[in-house]
Amino acid sequence: MPATHYLVSSDTFRVLGLTAMAGRIITTADRWNTGRVAVVNRALALQHFEEGRAVGRKILVQRERSEWYTVVGVVGDRSPVSFGSGLQPPFAVYLSVLQHPARSVDLFVPAQGDAGAGVVAEAAIRRTFAGTATRVVPATARGMLAAEVAPLRWFERLFRAEGWAILAVATLGTFVVMRLWVASLWYEFGLRRAVGARRRDIFWFLGLRAAGVALGGIAIGLWCGVMLWGALAAIVPGLPVWDVQLALRSAPLLLAVTGAGALLPAWQVARATPVQLVSAQG
Repeated sequence: MPATHYLVSSDTFRVLGLTAMAGRIITTADRWNTGRVAVVNRALALQHFEEGRAVGRKILVQRERSEWYTVVGVVGDRSPVSFGSGLQPPFAVYLSVLQHPARSVDLFVPAQGDAGAGVVAEAAIRRTFAGTATRVVPATARGMLAAEVAPLRWFERLFRAEGWAILAVATLGTFVVMRLWVASLWYEFGLRRAVGARRRDIFWFLGLRAAGVALGGIAIGLWCGVMLWGALAAIVPGLPVWDVQLALRSAPLLLAVTGAGALLPAWQVARATPVQLVSAQG
């Protein structure tokens, strides 16, 4: 059973806004020398335990070490917030960090404008852990935040570049296709002009069809955008809802390019005589 495992303290659930729906949460009494305990989320309890009654049952967390944990509580489900967490399984297992001592921890020291606060904190850490292997790597909150945001920035630049590239290909392709389409109708336009069609009739004919092509392309783009937006939400949780107005910002460009691709050669058609149109097509 795939599940996301979290090492938490007694305060973690309060910070996350999670309360025990059954049993209890992790406490400071769940230490390394006590029985292994675990807290599971509601989705796991309902899916893998009869009637969701997981409290008191045992689960195997690490198959290699054959460690069985007693479920002491069930908490609610929480929406994923970190980058890529939307791809994680919906099941969560919370284990006591006191039963799994971490090799490294992050210690936040409020500097309050004091540049030497980090040095003082580092010296205090070394004194506290005197006689043990202690490696202190100083970092700023701004630097840590930048490191966390860097993957999102990378994806932002990537998707922005892809979006502009797709827009350029779509507009250029639409312009070329519309010109080729008008060129393929020169013979027909020659016959229409020969039987009395006026220049404005040609413009109306091409303008209406160009508008239909543009509106159809916009509709297809919106449909594909909704599907792509759902895929992005799985990678980057917390994305705003699908914004139609934002998606329609490129619609005027597509309309203009489609109109230009059809009406520019239409001007050539309007200036040519029926004989020229028929002979050019031939």
